[in-house]
Amino acid sequence: MFESCFRNTKLSDVLREGKGFTIGLIAGSQAPTWIYDTVGVPALRDITLNATQRKTGALGCQKINQPLVWDERYLHQYAATMTALANHLERVERPAPGGGTAFDSLVGVKLSGINLTTEELRIDAHVATPDLAACPEPDVTAMWKARGYRPHLILQAWREIARMTANIYPGKLLNVDVIPNAAFPNIDDNGTRIPPPNLPGRKHVVEPLNATILDYGVATYGKLLLVQWDALSQDGILPVEVTDSGKRGASMGYQMNGFGGGNFGGSGCIYNPGFKIMPCRNVDDFYQALSDGIRSGARYIEVQPPNVAIQFLNPANPAISSFAPAFEKAARNLVQYGPARSKGS
Repeated sequence: MFESCFRNTKLSDVLREGKGFTIGLIAGSQAPTWIYDTVGVPALRDITLNATQRKTGALGCQKINQPLVWDERYLHQYAATMTALANHLERVERPAPGGGTAFDSLVGVKLSGINLTTEELRIDAHVATPDLAACPEPDVTAMWKARGYRPHLILQAWREIARMTANIYPGKLLNVDVIPNAAFPNIDDNGTRIPPPNLPGRKHVVEPLNATILDYGVATYGKLLLVQWDALSQDGILPVEVTDSGKRGASMGYQMNGFGGGNFGGSGCIYNPGFKIMPCRNVDDFYQALSDGIRSGARYIEVQPPNVAIQFLNPANPAISSFAPAFEKAARNLVQYGPARSKGS
């Protein structure tokens, strides 16, 4: 399985160029159905989820599954998969003259396993949306409550995922991709539904469960923990989950907003008035996003593949033939602000 996956991602090209890379296996809705049907992992099955189409903005529907990530059978299967992947990377040889294996070029591993549809740390926390006739969602928070969800179970599962990943991939960065808002159901450890945080300023308020997880992660893993936010744009907004973790000794990282860039649009920018999320209009705006991340202290920034492929650049602005000048200038900033190693998604 891993052989075909890595042929598709051109790992051999990465190794030949002497680059580092990170890996992340998205679980959650992407987990294979056999873990439910054969292994017996309990889950919320066939949940309706709104899926906004990136390119058209049209509302779409999809059915997803959400495993109970604290279940021992689920954690066992996750560990087995990550072990098999590590063994595979140890067997892939790097081209001469450097020698070694792909495992030696591995920079970091995403602490996935607790996911919705991306590698971000979250589960489905939607409430009922019966007014959306095209795709009404159920009250998933009530479903979690009925299945015994408690915040301490998520913390317990994350600690185990981090522990096993650190053991399987010793010395590698442990990437945790946080999402500030609505990452978890609003249920406390007594099983009581609680009000969501106030909307104003939510980007600057750390969700309590995120805070608890990050407190443990920073204290346990220090600089090996890479706290990352996956919506870096040129608007200057940087979440305190990342910046505060950096001040306390963790590594910091960002991913540019691929969802905002849309299909074939690459990394997105945010324009006001109107909070318009769209492909970056020019090289300077694209560079500004990179610069904001670097100046905040981040040394790991992921960008979307279309940004380095000319055929995928925004056709609405044919004057942009390449974002290469932005990358070159950002690389000089990395040297200016301290030793670093950049990475691409």
